[in-house]
Amino acid sequence: MAPHASQTRAVIGPQHKLALSSKLRPTGPRSTREAAGLSQERLAVRPSPDAPPITVTFVLRRRNQVPALVEMEHKLPAERKYLSQEDIVAKYGATHEDILRVMGYAIVAGLKVLECSRRGAFVKVSGSVEALRAAFQVTEDARGFFTFRVPADVSECVRWILGLDDRIITRPSFHYKAQPHTKKTTAPLETDAALASMGWAPDPLQPISYTPQEVARLYQYPPLTGHGQCLGIIALAGSYSDQDMKAYFMALGVEMPRIIKLGEGTPDDSWLPNAEVTQDIQIAAALCPQAEIVVYHARGTGIREYFDILQYAIFDGKHRPSVLSVSWSFPEVDGRGPTPEEAEIFDELFRLAALQGITVCSSSGDYGSVTPVIQQGNPCMTPAANFAATSPYVLGCGGTTLHASHGHILEEVVWNRLHEHTLWSADEEQQGDAIHFSMASGGGISKMFPLPNYQRSAQVLPAITRRWNKFTLAETSSYAGRGTPDVAANADMLTGYQIFFDGQPAVGGGTSAAAPMWAALVLLINQGLALNHGPKVRVGWLNPLLYSLCVTQKLKVIRPVTQGSTGGYSASSKTPWNACTGLGTPIGDALAEALGAWPLADTRKHANTGS
Repeated sequence: MAPHASQTRAVIGPQHKLALSSKLRPTGPRSTREAAGLSQERLAVRPSPDAPPITVTFVLRRRNQVPALVEMEHKLPAERKYLSQEDIVAKYGATHEDILRVMGYAIVAGLKVLECSRRGAFVKVSGSVEALRAAFQVTEDARGFFTFRVPADVSECVRWILGLDDRIITRPSFHYKAQPHTKKTTAPLETDAALASMGWAPDPLQPISYTPQEVARLYQYPPLTGHGQCLGIIALAGSYSDQDMKAYFMALGVEMPRIIKLGEGTPDDSWLPNAEVTQDIQIAAALCPQAEIVVYHARGTGIREYFDILQYAIFDGKHRPSVLSVSWSFPEVDGRGPTPEEAEIFDELFRLAALQGITVCSSSGDYGSVTPVIQQGNPCMTPAANFAATSPYVLGCGGTTLHASHGHILEEVVWNRLHEHTLWSADEEQQGDAIHFSMASGGGISKMFPLPNYQRSAQVLPAITRRWNKFTLAETSSYAGRGTPDVAANADMLTGYQIFFDGQPAVGGGTSAAAPMWAALVLLINQGLALNHGPKVRVGWLNPLLYSLCVTQKLKVIRPVTQGSTGGYSASSKTPWNACTGLGTPIGDALAEALGAWPLADTRKHANTGS
């Protein structure tokens, strides 16, 4: 029996409160005058006649509720039975009747139907501001809040409507430009003396960098190529240059990988999204040169565009990626992250991915343990984990600072540059436009998702909330939630990845580099699984397996990171998990062996390792 639809009406205001959610508490302006100043909503009171059409997505109920995958948790990849996309449609797709009902409503209301999908359970429409206002019977009160209504027979099958607000993704990747040979800054005598007294120590004034292959060797990735596999990259903005790709792989001595662009990806006016996409592709493809790399380009950085491109990738019946890498995230903060209802819709998509054997790797954010917000007009910091890494069905990837020599790791600690003054600019000649932004590995405790079963033995501490009334402590409470990240990889741009961007060599990093590093490892493991056990065997939902191997069985498949902090959380050798780097960084061949992907049978080894 299909789950019931959400409420049929709601109040939303200039602070991004959404349709069909009476559970949300309005936090908009306190007066009509304030409302007039803030009313910049997409459904404005007096829209411009030249305003472009607005696209919205009706998310529909599914035929059956998608299960929590309890039985899958304890099974190794070779023991898991995944569903085909045909099975997904038959068991969990939207019904023809619901799709036709919503399409009919949209057409009668003067909206244009753009797309519909049973497996994705949605109907996408577009229309002018006036058409949408009429279709949803929009009214506005004196506070500047909007009320949306849809007919009862339509609301019965509609769970949510995406696209009626203007929230955007707040975490693009960051990119540190550097010449191939960085000139060392002259260090004060006090610095030289301090380093000499410590024995070996990293030089804080001399950045270093690695190729992705060098990092993979340090992490002992199995020497496979990704042959026969497909890795998907979610790109919410920006694009890449074919010239940059050719120059990069030529410099690495790697044959140009097969990179497929899907969607309307065009270079962004800002360099950051372009650098993001470029870095994701170059890291993943350098480690999986014989895999098919599919870049799924969204048409914007809003939550609707995120939903659209994510379901497109998960249900891509042509390329069928076995791993998805996501380097964009929303903080779990009101008005910027997903609502609880939206989080459940996305989490359902991730469960459907797991049912098909797709692993989703997501960056955990670059703000450390807090996120900057504006409250009552004042800037402040608040603890916040980042979605989608907070979903129990997503592998959250944090960051480290990695120092190595002669093929061996000398030191690996939590990535944290919050104590340094870090400036970002797009042009060396425009230093006045520099942005101050120091970074660290993101992590924390989710407010939306409870502690999953697989983390119960990992010593994930609850988050603490204290409320003060002036100088008196009025209330202390705690909650146990999903802890992020799960794992980590090199992310510090001062020990970053050599890439090629905007026609020149450069160095990239961030947890958005850790995500494709882990995605590439999972893809290589999938190749080994396919060769050892058959083409239908793949890792899929990795999280419960990792925690079982590391925490319960105490196998050395992950290298714990025990030093460093992110401002609010610290790494320690006393706990198996921390909110800075999760379980730690990979020991790739050991993990592959524990999952049954390595070593390969002797008859296959030579042909598939490139040896």
